[in-house]
Amino acid sequence: MRGVIDPGEFTKFLLIEEPRARPSDAHGQPDDEPYRVVDGVWAKLMPLTGRTFYLAQQAKSEATHEITLRFTTAVKPVNRFRFGSRLFSYESAVNPDEANEFLAVMVKEAR
Repeated sequence: MRGVIDPGEFTKFLLIEEPRARPSDAHGQPDDEPYRVVDGVWAKLMPLTGRTFYLAQQAKSEATHEITLRFTTAVKPVNRFRFGSRLFSYESAVNPDEANEFLAVMVKEAR
């Protein structure tokens, strides 16, 4: 049991983006943005600290943050998350208690 998740903590609006199959515009010219928005979600964005960061490093993960959001099938390993100008790449995801209520996604912030 992960514990109680308070949806009131979902204070960050994140865009879920996926890579375009062929990054080009309507005229066949290369597109400057190779990703497209597939969904927007309210989430909790937390940097990994202390023990959680240490455990992620031990698992050979490069995760720097955890994103908690309501369950959605829009989250896939090829996705990235955008929060303002910040980008986060998918590392792994957990469906707590396999209840399809929430997702905890480990992500790496692009530098």
